[in-house]
This record gives sequence, C-alpha cells and structure tokens, in this order.
Amino acid sequence: MVDERKIIKSFVTKGKVKIGLKETKKAISNGSAKIVIVANNCLEHENIKKLASSKKIPVYEYNGTGLDLGYVCGKPFNISTFAVIEASASDITNLLKGK
Repeated sequence: MVDERKIIKSFVTKGKVKIGLKETKKAISNGSAKIVIVANNCLEHENIKKLASSKKIPVYEYNGTGLDLGYVCGKPFNISTFAVIEASASDITNLLKGK
C-alpha cells in the first residue's frame, strides 16, 4: 500500500514545489510542473485538471481538504493545490499507482 501522505510530504521537504493556485497555474503553463496535487475542496479543481491535461501533466486528487493538505505538507495554512517542480520519478510513479 502506498503511503500518499509520506510521498506528498517528501515532495515539499526534499523536492521543489510551487504552492498556491497562482503559482501552480504558472508552473503548468510554462511546463515546469511534473505533477500537480489538488485538494478535493479546491474551487479551481476542474480548471486545474483541464490546464494540466492540455500540457499532459498528471494531476493527483488528494482526498482531503486544503487544510488537511497543508497539515500533510507541514505548513500551518490551507494548501488547495501545488505543483511539484523537482522530485524523484519513483515518488511520482508510486503516488500515481496508489490512486
């Protein structure tokens, strides 16, 4: 069983991410995002999925709120979405397999 919380936390602590809607959209648009994580209560959920799909960037739908996602990332605030810029390919693959 894949521990999604552990993988998501490693993206933030060991990799490079762009947190927030505006930064995520920029990372998708310029093609630097490797994967996008979206909380289930993100207001722009469908728009993020469409934008990422157009650039062939995978989207992982986190089954929790933005507050939960912030907690998992070790941040004391709500995170509705973030783009992973640098991470190990195995972490990304394992997260997508666990879907």
